[in-house]
Amino acid sequence: SDRRTTMTGDPLAVARRHYRQAAKLTEPVAAHGSRWEAGRARLGAAIDGIAAVQEGIHLAQRQWLFDHRLAVAAVDVQRSHAALALQFPQFARQVASFADSPLSLPETVIASGDLYPGQDLPPALHSNTAAFHAGDILFAAAHLPRTDALCEIGAGHGAAARLWLRNPVRRPRLYILLDFPESLFFAELFLRLELPEAEHRYLLSAADATGLAEAGADRRPVIAYLPVALATAIADLPLDAVLNSAGFQEFGPDWLAFYRD
Repeated sequence: SDRRTTMTGDPLAVARRHYRQAAKLTEPVAAHGSRWEAGRARLGAAIDGIAAVQEGIHLAQRQWLFDHRLAVAAVDVQRSHAALALQFPQFARQVASFADSPLSLPETVIASGDLYPGQDLPPALHSNTAAFHAGDILFAAAHLPRTDALCEIGAGHGAAARLWLRNPVRRPRLYILLDFPESLFFAELFLRLELPEAEHRYLLSAADATGLAEAGADRRPVIAYLPVALATAIADLPLDAVLNSAGFQEFGPDWLAFYRD
């Protein structure tokens, strides 16, 4: 199948095939830092042993490398929502609509009925992770006139991308996840299952970036998975924002210079 179209079939097989192809690409030579040096090796070793999509998603969510997901009490999420409503009063009514995925680890999510009993809210799940990413999205919506074309550096397992493409305030037409192949494996696994209506493109050459400037014009969102080895393929792509969630502070100077350039 053409990589630039939505691929059918088992998301696990598709993501694993893309990972193996991307892992062969030559990456920039830069120190990853002790956490990610060991983390990449651990994730790479785990990928072949994953037997089901749900297993892969839960494995990623248990890794401190990704989104720092915790088992939280209702009061913790309530406090996060209250803080977001105070920080972004123009979006106060939408804060409780930033929901987590039903695919997430059960011990890390709280149902809206348990979070706000007695309120007439649609069924949804909430977590510390969803509240954290909601803050980034609301900040961007409050300060940027357009967020139609976005690139996230350090995409984790796709939690932020999912919320950008499912939130009640503003949704992009193009979302590029730029990361190591190991992270992109888990992100693709998660997002193909969560967002089957999107067009999923995995870029394995500079030529695969052709047409991204017009992607999503038919109102069907495009999710592009971009291995760090091919980062320069989008150097001239018009983007409304380049995003990073709590990652830059642990990047070494070589990676920071690479992304800045």
